[in-house]
Amino acid sequence: MLEASDGDHALECLAAIGGRLPDVVIADRRMPRRDGLALHAELAERHPALAARFILASGDPGEPGVVAFARATGCPVVAKPFQLPEIARLAARLAAHATSH
Repeated sequence: MLEASDGDHALECLAAIGGRLPDVVIADRRMPRRDGLALHAELAERHPALAARFILASGDPGEPGVVAFARATGCPVVAKPFQLPEIARLAARLAAHATSH
């Protein structure tokens, strides 16, 4: 598991671990420097398979930008505050889907 303080830090962490990418990325919509939407866009460029295993957490899941993101990417959006079992189920489903393809 990697933990990053913002989207730029997440990209730095991914670069530091080289080719071993995490099974799933969970990012907040609002983060300093690079938010969750911008992080996903960068992952889509650098690591498309990882971008497909992305969960966006948002305090306002009905925000037009979040709704547009979910429609365009098919990535799940979870409303904050969320329960750990909810995120764990989503992450397990995305990781399992990735390994089956």
